[in-house]
Amino acid sequence: MSDSIIFNGFNLSDLVMCRMERPIMPPTELATEQVGGRHGSLFRRTRMQDYVIPVTVWLRCEDRREVSALRHQLAALLYTEEPKPLYLPDEPDYYYLAIVEGDTLLGPITDDLPTTTINFRVCDPIAYGAAGSNTLSGSTRKTITTNGTFETRPIITSTTSNTSYWRFRNYTTGEYVEITPDSIGGELATGKTVVCDMEKELVTLDGTNVGVSILSTFFALGRTQSLYVQGGTDTTIEWIERWI
Repeated sequence: MSDSIIFNGFNLSDLVMCRMERPIMPPTELATEQVGGRHGSLFRRTRMQDYVIPVTVWLRCEDRREVSALRHQLAALLYTEEPKPLYLPDEPDYYYLAIVEGDTLLGPITDDLPTTTINFRVCDPIAYGAAGSNTLSGSTRKTITTNGTFETRPIITSTTSNTSYWRFRNYTTGEYVEITPDSIGGELATGKTVVCDMEKELVTLDGTNVGVSILSTFFALGRTQSLYVQGGTDTTIEWIERWI
């Protein structure tokens, strides 16, 4: 197994050796409710929580005189002001959005390899995998597989070909996102570029934010579904695989 640990685009393996602990899956929080004289409780919902991946590291140095310079190099690579991609040795093809949390106090600085534990807080508990894309032609339905083991929210780019509406629909679930002259507050001309970001719940028309029709729902893609676009051409769907 590779010893590589990559954070924010930097391979830390030249500076440290590492050992880590990993959960099988993110911790889950259950919401239940007591109901009358019923035994037990009534299940309401479940939610995956953020969590910490503790990584024990040993500084790669020959003697104590090298520790100071190595420590400053490592600190510069670890400090960020927002979560960044973290690749771990046992999953080189997936990454987590993580940020360093808490103390990183080194043990005794001797000629042995100084050690500490770096706690990476994973705020988004679902791992990210490879990027994927597909295209749609006209109003023809197409079955698309996104891979991964968890839903993902795509970005759709399309060109309008109808002045009445543009609609991107998940035929499998019936959900759709639609823009119309009423929703955008003006004429819907052909040849305009529509970008629909399901994660940000945002639609732009030639770079300007526009509203969506009242029944629109920004939706995620499961592993396999049938999709099509109405009132649009040259449609591209882009996503990132998600892995629980």
